[in-house]
Amino acid sequence: MKASFSFAYDNKTYRKNGDCQLYLQHTPCDKYHTKVRPDSIQSIWLNQPGKRELIPMDEKIAPIIEGTLESISTIIPLPVSFQSPTWFKAPVHQKELGVLVSLTGDLHIRFILDGKMDTLCKLGESMFGMQLDNQMLESFAGELGNMIVGNLSTYLAGRGYVIDITPPTVMVGETKLYGFDQAVSIPFEMETIGQLNMVIIIDKD
Repeated sequence: MKASFSFAYDNKTYRKNGDCQLYLQHTPCDKYHTKVRPDSIQSIWLNQPGKRELIPMDEKIAPIIEGTLESISTIIPLPVSFQSPTWFKAPVHQKELGVLVSLTGDLHIRFILDGKMDTLCKLGESMFGMQLDNQMLESFAGELGNMIVGNLSTYLAGRGYVIDITPPTVMVGETKLYGFDQAVSIPFEMETIGQLNMVIIIDKD
């Protein structure tokens, strides 16, 4: 099954499909599609108080972002729409339920899948056909984060990286995570379910 997804970016919509081509759909006044650089998003917004700046991605970051979008769309069996990826400065502020999974080896990356309990409960019910109580919901959230990052590790291994994945850590309740300079936030909307957010922290070597 080919993965497919789309995400909004600067009032435009990008669409991705299984042939690994990235397309740009212009605003409604335009009636054509333009191919852009394959297998990459060329830049990401940096959000700061009173400032919004477009930061070009380097060769290290590009496959991580691309692979993350691919992995989320592969694991979640629903139409997924991504908002534009943005850089932000520490801390990560989790409000309800999150999962921390890391990659080690050639790359040192931390991933935090963050969302509301109600959204994750609806997703779990959609995937498994049953309601999840608190303990089952936390277990599902941990496994979901593990599957997404595990799929990403396979994607990156296919591009020559030697990496390992750590067991997921489930974080319940409101919390803040420090210990990094900048991270990338990728909010995504699942049809009929709601929104989750994937945070990517790329640690310095």
